[in-house]
Amino acid sequence: NWFATGLRQLVPTTVKFSVDDSDSNVVRLTAVTDYAGEKAEVVRDFISNHLKVDASGTLSAETTTFRVVNSWTVFADGSVSQQSAISTRGRDIVLPKVGFTMELPSSYAKAEYYGRGPEENYPDRKTGSFFGRWSREMKSFFEPYAKPQDMGNREDVSWVALRDNSGAGALFAGFGRMSATVLEYTPSELLAAAHPTELPNKPDRVRLDLDAAVLGLGGASCGPNPMERDIITSARPYGFGFVVRPLTAKTDPATAARVSPPDTAPVAISVDGTRNLVSLTSATPGAAIRYSVDGAAAQEYTGPIAISQAMKLVARAEAKGLHASAESPAEIPAPKKTVKVVLLNASSEMPGEGEASKILDGNPDTYWHTNYGLTLVKFPHTLEFDLLSPQKLKGFTQLPRQDGNANGRIKQYELAVSSDRKTWTTVKSGAFPNKGELDSVSFDQPVTARYTRFTAISEQSGNDFASSAEISFVTE
Repeated sequence: NWFATGLRQLVPTTVKFSVDDSDSNVVRLTAVTDYAGEKAEVVRDFISNHLKVDASGTLSAETTTFRVVNSWTVFADGSVSQQSAISTRGRDIVLPKVGFTMELPSSYAKAEYYGRGPEENYPDRKTGSFFGRWSREMKSFFEPYAKPQDMGNREDVSWVALRDNSGAGALFAGFGRMSATVLEYTPSELLAAAHPTELPNKPDRVRLDLDAAVLGLGGASCGPNPMERDIITSARPYGFGFVVRPLTAKTDPATAARVSPPDTAPVAISVDGTRNLVSLTSATPGAAIRYSVDGAAAQEYTGPIAISQAMKLVARAEAKGLHASAESPAEIPAPKKTVKVVLLNASSEMPGEGEASKILDGNPDTYWHTNYGLTLVKFPHTLEFDLLSPQKLKGFTQLPRQDGNANGRIKQYELAVSSDRKTWTTVKSGAFPNKGELDSVSFDQPVTARYTRFTAISEQSGNDFASSAEISFVTE
């Protein structure tokens, strides 16, 4: 799904940029930027170790988009404070990590940090890695796995110092604990190499990742996925901040890292499309948040805001003794009108894994799957629903299973409606694209019905079983 939603190559779109130099001691810069995938991709021949990443079409309108509100404060001594609020719109997906990547010249290859070490560790592989002040060359962060992959992460990091041979360099000190990685290779280079010998020869750079959150490893190669506490998703807002300070050969990074943020952290605006609520958060403890809707007078935020129509919202946070945060803007669409649905019948389901009721449970991590055990039920596979009263329908949505397995992904489909569950009229038929993203289908014209019947006619890979994570019906 990371490839299907274009996460490998995010493209920035500037929403707003401003510079405030009214304070003679500092300069403040604010950027509001949307990041979305450049193109949908698919990974082929992954098991063979000689995988290929190919374009698979355009991204859907429901694809995940990240809004980042970045606030920088530049001081006279060259220090730069950075605070950000990261939120998303679109489909909720599991993320590999959330943070920032920087590149420095290859001369800054001497690394020192305070955090867990000395070897790599992850959120669910860290209790055996002890806190300490660790030093090593960049090349020592590389792990010689037979197949290059994500590597070198360090958890609960307070600061990272990168220096050249003279001892000069830069300090990156978090305003809280963070995850950090120092490598010379990009994720795409690690992905493309079947063996370490196929990696680029001595890239002229040092890559530093500073992250607010990193996905746990789990044991899915021979066991379970990560525990829920170690799974990060796009539905959650993230606040993250650090300061960059110049280092001389005589500077002690531990002393230089004892800093506090000068500004209130910006507000992250998150939308719960299921409950039609907007939540506002700031990473600054105890910050007071005020917001305005459609240019009206600002008001105090006391809890989630109900969405009844499209709105333009602007929020700002303030905390005692700190400069007020930059403004966080958001354009919130009108909520989709969906109807309560009851499942009446399923032609097939897989007990203990893919019960048909899961297609209506509101959880994208569960799914309906037809029986594929001793009794393999072949196509077509049908699901019948009761809308409880006559409804004027505009279309429906269907979300393929989201566990990274494409088995049962539906290709051809048909949707029929009825007022009495006896006489059925087909209102839409077609084929879903072979992607893991939400499929939104609109009818040629609205239809009134109480009952609906969804029929899966074929599977993308030609198998005889079908699966789906969620289905919902859109009303006027």
